Amino acid sequence: MSNSNCDVILAVWNGERYLPAMLDSLLSQTTRDFSVLVRDDGSRDGSLEILEKYKPKFDGRLSVITGEASGSATSNFAILMRETKADYVLFADQDDVWKPEKVELTMRSLKEAEAKYGKSTPIYFATDIAVVNKDLELISPSYWKWKRLNPNMMGKLSQSLICVPIQGMAS
Repeated sequence: MSNSNCDVILAVWNGERYLPAMLDSLLSQTTRDFSVLVRDDGSRDGSLEILEKYKPKFDGRLSVITGEASGSATSNFAILMRETKADYVLFADQDDVWKPEKVELTMRSLKEAEAKYGKSTPIYFATDIAVVNKDLELISPSYWKWKRLNPNMMGKLSQSLICVPIQGMAS
């Protein structure tokens, strides 16, 4: 559990293949004004060892929670949401690789929206992503174009819930 104003929450299950790239991308962010809260959901691979190895690199900004397996990524994220005390939460999948400016730009956009709509208004924010293969080779620079989605759909939450134009989320 962190005292940071922003937590990146990361649900992990048997993610040893992906975790180093994800954690390296978090270490490469243009801002360090965030903490990482990870919950391992009963991995049977080397995920926990990798997380422990990375802890010193984060200078106290990486916390790992373990416990009984919840059985799904959704449940694992729900547990993480209960554990975070941060005002801002960014969701991360174990197989993500974030561009260096993701946290900084996302936080700037969230704070701009909060200034416009007020602190009591829930803010849902998402960005387009690049589509890559298992070796991180580019398939498409835009998920939305690759899937032939209209990003204007995101303007209406009801439509976004029916035809999800995003992968992952930040709130």
